[in-house]
Amino acid sequence: MARLINYLSFYVIWIICLWSAVHDRQATALIVTLTYLTLHLKLSKKPRFDLLLIASLTLLGLIQDTILIHTGIIVFHGNPPITPIWLLCIWALFGSTLDSSLFWLQKHPLLAALFGAFGFPICYQIGVSATAATWLIPDPQAWLILALIWFFLFPALFYALRFVEKRFGLGQTGKRSQS
Repeated sequence: MARLINYLSFYVIWIICLWSAVHDRQATALIVTLTYLTLHLKLSKKPRFDLLLIASLTLLGLIQDTILIHTGIIVFHGNPPITPIWLLCIWALFGSTLDSSLFWLQKHPLLAALFGAFGFPICYQIGVSATAATWLIPDPQAWLILALIWFFLFPALFYALRFVEKRFGLGQTGKRSQS
């Protein structure tokens, strides 16, 4: 049930973040996201690990989308020079899903790669369609670039997650292993 709530919460708040971008209400995205993440961490069996995931994915999003801005692939509403707050909120939310509602993809790297190659360009396109962003290159080219990035990045995130879990002795239950 917790994974279903995580999944549904991600998409509901994702829509709120997108709405906040289009309507210049980034504070709304930030407040809703921080409220959800606070609750998520309070209920987590491994809050420090989840916080590490959330912080890491937020940083990754800052870097990746800022690179997309500065390479002339995309511009976000308001033309910020770095990844906007509302999108960092989505990245933080995404961090809360990797070891929760998306955990099942950890053991299926090819499926994660395909999901990444198709799913993430669609998410960006929804942002473009909602006027939260604009492609600066032809749509097919933007989709191809994002598909290539996410084909490799999404399974790599699960590999990194498993590595960190093993390195710090965390298992699926969130308790340190005895070995």
